[in-house]
Amino acid sequence: RIRLSGVSHPDSGLLANSEIEGYVNSQDLDSLVREWFLVKARPGQRPNVLLHVAEDLPQSLPALFIAADLAERAGVRERQAARDLIVRSVLHAG
Repeated sequence: RIRLSGVSHPDSGLLANSEIEGYVNSQDLDSLVREWFLVKARPGQRPNVLLHVAEDLPQSLPALFIAADLAERAGVRERQAARDLIVRSVLHAG
């Protein structure tokens, strides 16, 4: 029910450590929160689960979604991984 993205996606080339990032259909959100006992992070606290909620998700996320999620992070490695994904995506498309 979760489409991995950002540091959690295998194509990022990064280790997610104890974090998970992904996309979930809006109709699945409440059941995921209950099943996994998820709670909102407190202000100033970095969450270890980051879910992007969408109305309709493809079976696999486009590389540019994954790159955008990586680019939103402050780390140099994440931003470089985003650039690499974009370059691979462009080369693959052309």
